[in-house]
Amino acid sequence: MGPIFAFFCSASVFIWHSFAEYPGTPGTVWGDYATSVTPALTLFLLCWACTNIGLMFAAIAEAFNRDVRGLFIAAMIVMFLVAIGNTFGLIFLVDQPTGSALILALIIFPLSLLALIGARLLAIVRVNRYDAAHPHGSSSKPRRSQKQRRPQGPPPQDMLERGERLLMHFRSDHTPEPQMLIATTTRFVRASIIRTDRTFVLEQASPSQLVGASSQREGHDLVTIAHFRDRQDMRVLGGNPEQSQSFAEAVTHLAHTGQVRR
Repeated sequence: MGPIFAFFCSASVFIWHSFAEYPGTPGTVWGDYATSVTPALTLFLLCWACTNIGLMFAAIAEAFNRDVRGLFIAAMIVMFLVAIGNTFGLIFLVDQPTGSALILALIIFPLSLLALIGARLLAIVRVNRYDAAHPHGSSSKPRRSQKQRRPQGPPPQDMLERGERLLMHFRSDHTPEPQMLIATTTRFVRASIIRTDRTFVLEQASPSQLVGASSQREGHDLVTIAHFRDRQDMRVLGGNPEQSQSFAEAVTHLAHTGQVRR
């Protein structure tokens, strides 16, 4: 997103400059825009940096959206104010010396990129932790179907429909209500075990959507992730690392071959 916006911004300024009556003072960003690539590169990097800064504040807002509304609102307000400041900064950029502007861009751009990466990691970790601690925040469809089903065994056997067969599952006790990723012959499920020792379906997908799975570290947390086509991933925090890795490999094999690995 950042480089696309920056490219169109730089190109539009070039077109604008070609029609401008005032060619600018030589040695400035505006004055050198048609004769040197440096001003265009400077504007490209600064526009990309501005996009990174906006996305950084958006990620911070998303990180605190669910549980700290004050920080969410503050992040949105600061993002708005910074956007205004960036706009005025780009307006005054045209009269700045070309060399100084390029040095400024070379400093700001990598800093904005690092800040964006850090903010996105913060958002991912906080959102995952919140979802893990509040597993019942999903849609009501699984809740209704759960009420209509009689348990027929221990989790996850009790969630199986007539004719459905369990292929594999992974369980994590990282949260007060343990969570599971479950593969059956008819669906792939993320579920939790509620206090009555029953399986509560949080979300599910068709086996045809399954792409594979992975086991990885995000900060200090182990995350087991099931990947799908045309829908968001299913994620479970915690669990045994070896079991997580084995489950991820087995699910990937199942997705690629349609067969359970022996």
